[in-house]
Amino acid sequence: MDLLVEPEVEKYNYFEGNCTRSKSNDQLRNHLILIFKYILVPYLKQTRLALIFYSFSLLVFVFVFNCFTLTGGIVLFNLFIIFL
Repeated sequence: MDLLVEPEVEKYNYFEGNCTRSKSNDQLRNHLILIFKYILVPYLKQTRLALIFYSFSLLVFVFVFNCFTLTGGIVLFNLFIIFL
């Protein structure tokens, strides 16, 4: 009888690469989104430094949680530069 329970894992396909993401990562990502949306953004909304911080944070957030390939990372970085 096996007492160990493995977490549920869903497979995602981003661009050409494959990565797996567990539900605990999804919950962490949702909490981070709520923190950015309801706590950081209202307090830092009107300054340019806040906009740069917010954009950079979202860029790092996407790289960490979505396992982008090199091509996806380059496209995302170019979009980041355009918005600055």
